[in-house]
Amino acid sequence: MIDARQEWTRLLASAYAERGLGQAELAGEIARLSGLECSQQAISAYLSGRRLPGPAKMRALAEVLRVPPLRLLELGDHIQRQRAASRRRGA
Repeated sequence: MIDARQEWTRLLASAYAERGLGQAELAGEIARLSGLECSQQAISAYLSGRRLPGPAKMRALAEVLRVPPLRLLELGDHIQRQRAASRRRGA
């Protein structure tokens, strides 16, 4: 079984480094594309996998970082399923 959170962070960290944007710049681009507020703190949480963006921000994140949107959606879904299973087990 893949560790979806680890794969998420690897994919985003690689794309983020390649783009060379700062977190504030990335937040601004996501806000511009999604029409929703996005903070530097949210970017930090997204990049670390602590929090997942909603659909509009996820599409914007994929566009800005030039990663396949479907891959982010798949990983995000997998992370949510892993978290739910962990809660059910009481971990």
